[in-house]
Amino acid sequence: MDRALVVGMIKDWLLAAVIVAVVFVGWNLMSAKPPVSGGNAPDIVLVDDALGEWKLSAQAGQPVVVNFWATWCGPCRAEIPEIERFAKAHPDVQVVGISVDERASTRAVKTMAERLGATYAILHDKDGRASAPYAVRSLPTTFVIDAEGNVHAHWVGGIDQEGLEHLVYEDHEGHGH
Repeated sequence: MDRALVVGMIKDWLLAAVIVAVVFVGWNLMSAKPPVSGGNAPDIVLVDDALGEWKLSAQAGQPVVVNFWATWCGPCRAEIPEIERFAKAHPDVQVVGISVDERASTRAVKTMAERLGATYAILHDKDGRASAPYAVRSLPTTFVIDAEGNVHAHWVGGIDQEGLEHLVYEDHEGHGH
């Protein structure tokens, strides 16, 4: 076989291997996984005009439902009345909705949540700092944080009151849907 041909084939294979490696690494970075059940929940710190500074870590001692949503998301809007029913039926669980709307004002976010019946805490994550450690890629996404500050479970997609009760009160292997 001609030496130039062999060298050319090796270069082609090396280039193909590099491309595959770059795609693989990029895919893994882009498809970050949410915090694993049982692991410490990343802290969330958001400032709100009505609530002041809200910190997830300050909620220790009680379970917390953290629902990431947006005003433009149909399934998000549909689940807010269900989350409200859950919040009213389970005052032992703190419920917080965190809007990830980048372009909407905080006033618009709160107006939409109120119109949909939410009386639980609504916060606005304008720059994505709260949602980033949770690897929120689809909306809505809901996390349950246990009283010790660990991720108990999470759910991607719309959820109703019954599903939320199951997510909060049942033992979970793995990390949800």
